[in-house]
Amino acid sequence: MAQVEIIDNELIIHMEGMEHHFLFLWGKNITVPLVHVEGADYNPATAKALYHGPKLMGVGVPGRGTFGLYVGEPEPGEPSLTLWDVSDPNTAIVIRLAHEKYKSIVVGVDNPEQTVQNINAAVTARGTTVGA
Repeated sequence: MAQVEIIDNELIIHMEGMEHHFLFLWGKNITVPLVHVEGADYNPATAKALYHGPKLMGVGVPGRGTFGLYVGEPEPGEPSLTLWDVSDPNTAIVIRLAHEKYKSIVVGVDNPEQTVQNINAAVTARGTTVGA
């Protein structure tokens, strides 16, 4: 599970637990300027899908858990990498990003609906255009 918090216009994702096989590549925390966060969604079906795109590195058991870097549909000038850290698909949220090395981050959290609501409220309150 990850812990997500918003402090001083930054979204901070604290990665926790022993299931993080590749944390040596990106550290235990990921910090993203709130202005680069487009929003968040809670959709367990995304995490339960059999295919998440080509895997660069990581492990995945369909319907159980997914960890690592996956390549999504590329967009001009934007990264197409998605970072996955989900041990229970029912707790997975998708955090959509712009102007970052990841297009999105998919993490399992204790209270997905509340976490998504908090992220989206912070993005709305920011009141600026992504990348501004």
